[in-house]
Amino acid sequence: MQKPLAPTTSMGAVTLFVADLDGMTRFYRDVVTLRVLGADSDTVTLGRAGRALVILRHSPSLRHAPSGSAGLFHTAILFESQAALAAALFSVAQRAPQTFTGSADHLVSQAFYLTDPEGNGIELYWDRART
Repeated sequence: MQKPLAPTTSMGAVTLFVADLDGMTRFYRDVVTLRVLGADSDTVTLGRAGRALVILRHSPSLRHAPSGSAGLFHTAILFESQAALAAALFSVAQRAPQTFTGSADHLVSQAFYLTDPEGNGIELYWDRART
């Protein structure tokens, strides 16, 4: 018999290699509403409530993968409340509406999808109570 995951189980930050560190930092900060938690010459760490969620690593020679090739499906960013998720969606609608690709109600969560400027998928979501 399998044991259920502990309520404290969580994922760590995802690292994305990016060609345009400044542009991607602006997107995740200004559109997705993450806060810059730390930065140096080639790495920026962004998150919410002091918790690192996305680490951007500068890779200037990086090239976009051809359309239809295998790669990252999406990075999922959990919001602590429906209000915080709504604020991020409002930011997307105001600053980068062309990046929105869809939404879903998964019964256990509400999810909204977009694509960042370098083609990486992003899921912004809020979980309903575990009960």
